[in-house]
Amino acid sequence: MQRKNLLITLSVIAAVLVLPNLDRLQSKARQTIASAAGKAAVANMSGVVAENNARGLAAAELITLPIAVSEVAPGIFQASGVGNSFAIKTSEGSVIFDTGLIIQASEQIAKLKAAVGDDEPKKIILSHSHADHVGGTRLWDEGNAEIVAHEEFEEEQRYLTELNPYLHQRNRTLFPWIPETPRTLPGMDFRGLIPDVRVGNGEPYRFTLGGRRFEVYGTPGAEGADNIVLWLPDEKILLSGDFFGPQFPQFPNVFTMRGEKVRKPIEYVDSLNRILALEP
Repeated sequence: MQRKNLLITLSVIAAVLVLPNLDRLQSKARQTIASAAGKAAVANMSGVVAENNARGLAAAELITLPIAVSEVAPGIFQASGVGNSFAIKTSEGSVIFDTGLIIQASEQIAKLKAAVGDDEPKKIILSHSHADHVGGTRLWDEGNAEIVAHEEFEEEQRYLTELNPYLHQRNRTLFPWIPETPRTLPGMDFRGLIPDVRVGNGEPYRFTLGGRRFEVYGTPGAEGADNIVLWLPDEKILLSGDFFGPQFPQFPNVFTMRGEKVRKPIEYVDSLNRILALEP
């Protein structure tokens, strides 16, 4: 009965998404659907966690950890999750770095907004196209935030989308909280993002907001050809996404169990040297 009621509720909420001229209401509906899916994922993992407790936390169990926000540096807030999301506060608005997994993003957004304010962010910077880094982008963006990503972002996103029927079951081996079949609920789609600013591997993309300077560098070879990092030069702070691997301090996998493209280690070494030259 509880499952049936949940499905009815989600169906009603999903219907809101097709109504015209209701942007804010539709945004809330997307967040509600994503949040419900996240709670279901945590519930599905309860048995797995109980079995694995003696062996320590596995990557698949990150979904069960409570989402918390901490100020990791003055005005820089991290929301923990399967994919961390960051909000950088300035006097002219906030900058978001990565938007987390869609089923966790609603809670991450609520907690980050409590820290930096309720206004829509000025820029959303996406370190790469993986689901745990871009999932909440549409929940943050009401159409005015500028999306910044690598010039290869759209191609990598297309590749992952087209291969999803194949990758889905392989991902479930690593992350058993993923549903048996891909979900198609309205509001759960996080693909098809189109960057407003495309960053190459040469000169960084630089901007200043509220007196805070930002630099975005292309760093291919880590989690893919579309990897970027965010550098705050005045504060010597680097936001690296998965550049150092999915769980720090690891190195990125040259090949993945789920069957993605082989990463390029020579390009990764070049990108690593580029970051070392910044002296973070």
